[in-house]
Amino acid sequence: MALAQEAMGNNGDPGKQKNRIIFKDTSNIPQDSRTDSSTQSRDYYLFIPYYQNENLSLGASAKNQRVHLNQVPTHSNFTPVENLHSIQYGLSYSGYDSEKNVWNFNASYGSASDQPFKDSTVSAIDATLSKKVQESEEHSWMYFLNYSNNRTFLSGIPLPGIAYTYTATDKRNGWMIGIPFWLYWARPDDHWTYSTFIFLPSNITAQVGYFVWGPLQTSLKFQWNQQSYFRYGRTDNDEQIYFEKKRISTGLKLFLGKASFLELELAKSFDQSLFNGKNMFNKTSDTLDLSDELQSYLNLQYEF
Repeated sequence: MALAQEAMGNNGDPGKQKNRIIFKDTSNIPQDSRTDSSTQSRDYYLFIPYYQNENLSLGASAKNQRVHLNQVPTHSNFTPVENLHSIQYGLSYSGYDSEKNVWNFNASYGSASDQPFKDSTVSAIDATLSKKVQESEEHSWMYFLNYSNNRTFLSGIPLPGIAYTYTATDKRNGWMIGIPFWLYWARPDDHWTYSTFIFLPSNITAQVGYFVWGPLQTSLKFQWNQQSYFRYGRTDNDEQIYFEKKRISTGLKLFLGKASFLELELAKSFDQSLFNGKNMFNKTSDTLDLSDELQSYLNLQYEF
């Protein structure tokens, strides 16, 4: 997922990047049963472009995500964990070359673990180099190379990639297709919006939105994703903890600017599970199923 986001240059054009703050909170809505497992998560993200001119931007970022797991079952050979953390500190470069192609380089260091920064075995490293070639107003190509030691597949292996992007001249629809992801979005009129993002083999997001009044949008979403973490003290360094879930939600989104918004959702999380594995297809433990749950979700993004 992070690879595709980097490839799409989500920090903006060189020389025009802005400060960005993101806060997300997902909380369990208690049900009748007191024996059900439940999850809560809280995310913080900060991006600061600390130097810019008309041709380049230099930025710094920090991310802190914590997933708290309550009443995890103990009836399998998966050793329960109470908290999963993903903490990253990064630097980025974005600039034009002599032919006005856009180069991006993003690198981050952190820890993704049940006990972050305990030692080097739980360190998470990610780096992406990309080049965007704008063929015309509608068409562009992206070439990139990514390294990450904490992917849900092919972890620790540098992966090259290529993607093609189309954006209609009226800005009403567009798509990006690459290896291994696909993005489509459309706004056929002033009310309806649609988008689908697929990142194989472990992430899908599909949503439809309707503007009911001015900047206020209602939405319906489906998400399926996996996240991976390093267990502190594991005997096999190739082994990771996988947290998988599916989610359907409905909510309201208030746009406060071009890239600023407040979003509130009511969600149903289901097919949630934990397992150990050398990759998502090579499990080294039983799959530990977690309870379905109702959740509230808050997402605040502010750009300035």
